[in-house]
Amino acid sequence: SHIKLALHLGTAFLILAFILWVFMGLYGTARVSTRNSWAVFSYRLWFFLLSLQLIFGAFMAGLHAVLIYNTWPYMDGEIFPSSTFSGNLLENIAFVQFTHRTLAIFLVCGFLLWCFKYKEYIKINNLGKCSSLILGVIFIQFILGVSTLVNEVPLAAALAHQITALVLWIIAVCMLYLLRNE
Repeated sequence: SHIKLALHLGTAFLILAFILWVFMGLYGTARVSTRNSWAVFSYRLWFFLLSLQLIFGAFMAGLHAVLIYNTWPYMDGEIFPSSTFSGNLLENIAFVQFTHRTLAIFLVCGFLLWCFKYKEYIKINNLGKCSSLILGVIFIQFILGVSTLVNEVPLAAALAHQITALVLWIIAVCMLYLLRNE
């Protein structure tokens, strides 16, 4: 069941986040020095979308959804397939894949926008390395996702896409930790 797979993956990622949080707390990782509640709120919103994207990635894997619409940017010639909102949405391969694709675009563009809008905040609080890592990894993740899709799921690309998701999650949790006291 793709639902059970998503619950299992989500639980594993939550446990990893708690471990990282405790580890960073034990080793006295610095906090941000200035406050900007909109920067923190918008990052938290982006982080929530990233978490949702991970769940939809598990749905993609569990439903073997990548085998159905393996063209980019269109889904078999359509940007928005007519079957996207029919039936049970969490069982609907078109909906799951459309959502996973759309969230990927929002995540890349959203983080780019966040970095641009809050570049001074990032600089003042020494968040540049973490932000740059997220940007680099998210671009790699996006390219791996599209490559996995259009090449009909070669094992190496699929595994690289999943491992990169893990790396992105780790860096994103670290950034969330740095922004924790806003």
